[in-house]
Amino acid sequence: MGGQGETAATGAGKGAETASTTTHESTATLNKKIPTLDITLTGASTYPQWISSLEDYLFLLDVPRTEYQVWDVVTGSYAKPGETDKKEYKQWREANVVALLTIKKNCDEEVRARIGSFREAKEAYDELKKAYEGKSVTELGALMKSVTRMHFDDRKTTIQDHIAEYGRAWNSFVAITTRLDLANDKGFGTGLQHIAKDELAKVEFLLDSLPPFYSNTVENIKSKDISYDDVIRKLIQYIPQRQKGRKGGNTDEPVVLKADGKKLDTSKQCTYCQKTKGWKGIGHTKEECRTYKKEKKEKAKAKKAKAKEEKEESSDSESEGVTVCMIRIGKAKAREGWFQYDTGTSHHTTNNLSLLTNIQHVEIPVTAHDGTKSICHTKGTLEIVHNGKTLKHKDCLYDPSYSNLISGQRLGDHDIKS
Repeated sequence: MGGQGETAATGAGKGAETASTTTHESTATLNKKIPTLDITLTGASTYPQWISSLEDYLFLLDVPRTEYQVWDVVTGSYAKPGETDKKEYKQWREANVVALLTIKKNCDEEVRARIGSFREAKEAYDELKKAYEGKSVTELGALMKSVTRMHFDDRKTTIQDHIAEYGRAWNSFVAITTRLDLANDKGFGTGLQHIAKDELAKVEFLLDSLPPFYSNTVENIKSKDISYDDVIRKLIQYIPQRQKGRKGGNTDEPVVLKADGKKLDTSKQCTYCQKTKGWKGIGHTKEECRTYKKEKKEKAKAKKAKAKEEKEESSDSESEGVTVCMIRIGKAKAREGWFQYDTGTSHHTTNNLSLLTNIQHVEIPVTAHDGTKSICHTKGTLEIVHNGKTLKHKDCLYDPSYSNLISGQRLGDHDIKS
């Protein structure tokens, strides 16, 4: 009898251990499916944005076969049913597990320890709300002060990181003003709500956080009616360029960018900035304008590249045919008539057979400037007199339809005879 009882007890113990393991594995599997929000709750400073993100996510999750969302479990709108109604209690319990795990997973260790013993999402929510949610306009004013007094320290960070930090602070400010109870407000809280909704205010505070060194960039941006996203793009475009251009700067780490200590000379105005960019262009002249110098250099480079490309396209070997291009750069008047000097054509050409000596019969494919193709059957040495000198040009192509062209590509000292 005793042995049988011992065996039964041992068997029950194994069953309990198995059940416990199964429950643990199910919770771990569920936890993997729980989302990671875009912000972790670390305390009062992150609470406004964190609670908004939590609500947005849980509000999208429906409790099956009910009119509620999982967020209703957190706030208590979907009250815990009695355990006697097993079906409804099961639905609430499953929704509660999802809500509670989402809350705990998106808190740091210190905050999580604060709610670790809670088994209901509403209990955890009430505790966090009590601990971190701002209860007065005074606290909101402190947050507003942190936004307006934010400063871009270009010795320690990049403009991208500064914009990201500013964005987080502003989002927290907006989140608090949205939830602010204005029942006993005397005007201050209402004013802050209006500021939080004003994109222009968001732009102004961001630009005011930049050091005086960037005053010219700020003035140019303020002169245009653009959105907050456009302002961000322009800051990311211009400020890193100025960092790299400063003495001692390199691409690996930001340099110390401080104000030059000189008062902005408002008597100087840049006509290039004003006319081509629509900027105020104050504090420098066109000759001193970095933008003008940079764009002028880029245009010259592009023009040079285009000329090189056109020259390469116009050059062709005899075996591939002759390209006759009409790029006129000047004229030479000889006794025999007018000849155009042309750097685009690859051969000398004429429509006057009497000007040729050493005539040969050939078959050379020719592509004209308009793309038409033909075969040239005659070539020779062209002899003309210009400014008292006899000019001899070998391999001149003849056809009655050709223009009188001197190829700049084939000119050399051997073509001139006194």
